Amino acid sequence: MSLIRNTLLVLTLAFASLSFAGVSLEWKEVGNGGKILLCDSTVQALDVYEAQVVYYLHPHPQSLTQVDNFSKLSIHDNFDLSLKTANKFLLRLKKRDADLWEKYSELLQRFRQESFFLTDRELAPTPDEDITQIPATCELRQLIVQRNPIYNGTRYVIDRKLWLRLPSEQQAAMIIHEIVYSEALERRKDLMSSRAVRRMTGLILSQELATLPQSMYEIVKKDL
Repeated sequence: MSLIRNTLLVLTLAFASLSFAGVSLEWKEVGNGGKILLCDSTVQALDVYEAQVVYYLHPHPQSLTQVDNFSKLSIHDNFDLSLKTANKFLLRLKKRDADLWEKYSELLQRFRQESFFLTDRELAPTPDEDITQIPATCELRQLIVQRNPIYNGTRYVIDRKLWLRLPSEQQAAMIIHEIVYSEALERRKDLMSSRAVRRMTGLILSQELATLPQSMYEIVKKDL
């Protein structure tokens, strides 16, 4: 009996050590997180910034739309609006890639019930960004962490305070980022970086989604 107890104790300590070291016991290699750039006068999704600065994509006019009195909405109405905005962006993908759009749409339909807003703590950064450049005056912050649900069905943990600082179109961008990431992880448990996820998200939010040659689109998709 003492041997069994000792073995269980060793296993328990081993799993605890993995948890404290930041190793996920659900998705195994990657932090699966969505990040934002917190600057002096702006807050935006890292995907949106990279789409324009790194990949030279042009934002779709819809992504520039401002919602009146958005800051006064309840968190429930705020989330609803962001989900609807994300759906509008994804509808543009349907003409380009109906099969992928269907997969993303299914994940979007479950996004609300699989999300949890964290109110009294900050999320620790995940080491998956593989970033080439950010503005010197901006800070990279963790907005969402994605995990494979174990107990209560929660997949997306969201920093409520940071979430409410984002305009609706940026919130929608973060939702799409997590959906693209989730679909990719269903196929590839070895996904080590979110760079390809951010590139696909940026493309979905851009004017170039409708005009990019099919051969180039396939390259972006293949990287996921």
